[in-house]
Formats: sequence, structure tokens, C-alpha cells
Amino acid sequence: RLSAAADSLIQTSADSMIAAKIPVVSGTANFPQWYTKVGLFPTVTDVLSGLQDQVLVAKRFGHAKMFANLYCSEVAACGQAGPTLKAATTAAGMGYVSFSVSSTATSYTAQCVALAQHKVDYVQLNFAAAAAAKFVQDCQAQGYNPIWGTSEQAIGKDFLALPDFTAYGPAYAFPSVCTTGASA
Repeated sequence: RLSAAADSLIQTSADSMIAAKIPVVSGTANFPQWYTKVGLFPTVTDVLSGLQDQVLVAKRFGHAKMFANLYCSEVAACGQAGPTLKAATTAAGMGYVSFSVSSTATSYTAQCVALAQHKVDYVQLNFAAAAAAKFVQDCQAQGYNPIWGTSEQAIGKDFLALPDFTAYGPAYAFPSVCTTGASA
């Protein structure tokens, strides 16, 4: 058996998993237990690797030609990923656009139209999952439904209810995919 766990689980369950001889691979690995206990295997989760992985997953699995970085407008630090993502998309031979997104907006229609006008075929959702799901719904209502990108910070149950939704992303240094079928 093998298990994957986030920091919150490791704080409370590391010793019992080790005692049961279950190797555990990390998600976010910020707590010292990941680096001090036998049987726990932390993965790379630094910011630069995560950003580069977003672009690599978009290119390799999403077959992207035009990458959009959508980031939270509420926190200034969210926008700091832009230069790194732009450099990575350029190196990968893709185009790049970037927009800030308010998690409390009532409509994302204007941003969806702008993405379509830029011919974006891969939209990286680097903001809260609940708001990102609303963003996808607004775009789908406009007939715009590219491949979506997620990360460990922005994937959640909110996406599972979306019809005809495909998202790729690096989940703790591993490529992942989320696909829902078209609604009946």
C-alpha cells in the first residue's frame, strides 16, 4: 500500500501510518515530520518548480499554443508569478496573457470574452476553486470552453459538478487530469 497526504494529515497521523508500515508521499511538505521521520517521502513543492510545471503540463498534456494565467486579485503576491510564467511559456513556444480575477465578482463574462479574443486554448486557474468553478461556468455559458489548468491550490469538489470540463495540472509535482462528461 501507498498513501498520499497533506500537511494537516501528517501532523495528526504520521506515527500511525509509519507504525502500519504505509509509505506516505507528500502533497505540500511544509511540516518538519516530512524531513525527520522514516517512511515519509516529501515531493518537490517549491513555487518556481510548480509554475514551470504548470507550463510543461499545459504544453505536453493540454497541447496548448496560447496560455493564460488567471490569478487572484485580492493578494498582491498572486501576481508575482507572471514574469516566471511568461518566461516559461516563451521557452516552451507558447503565447501568454495574464489577468487578475476577483474571487467575489458576480460575473466573469468580460474576462471570458477577452480570453476567447486572445485565442487562449489553455487557461490556468490560479485562484480559489469555488470562484474558478464560477469562472468556468460563465465561460461555458458564452460558448467558450478551453482546456483548463489547475494546481494543488485550485482544485476542488466545485469542479466535479461542471459539465464538459477538462483540466490538467501539476499536483505536487505529478501530472494530473480532471474530466467531467457533458451534461445529459
